[in-house]
Amino acid sequence: MGEVRWDKVAEGLGCRGFYADTLDALRDALGEARRTDGPSVVCLKTDHDANLALPQEALLRFTEVYNGPMG
Repeated sequence: MGEVRWDKVAEGLGCRGFYADTLDALRDALGEARRTDGPSVVCLKTDHDANLALPQEALLRFTEVYNGPMG
């Protein structure tokens, strides 16, 4: 979906939005989100190529959870 800033989308819908692009920033964003009254969204920038490098077993498990039992 390209680079969608879900934190900005959330703010447009009246929620609090937080953005993180490092683990330290993620810890801070999650802490802020926990302290927020009402709904909030934490948008985490990820590495597309790293997501494609999932172990086969994990990918099969995800597919089974998403689609239901296989075989």
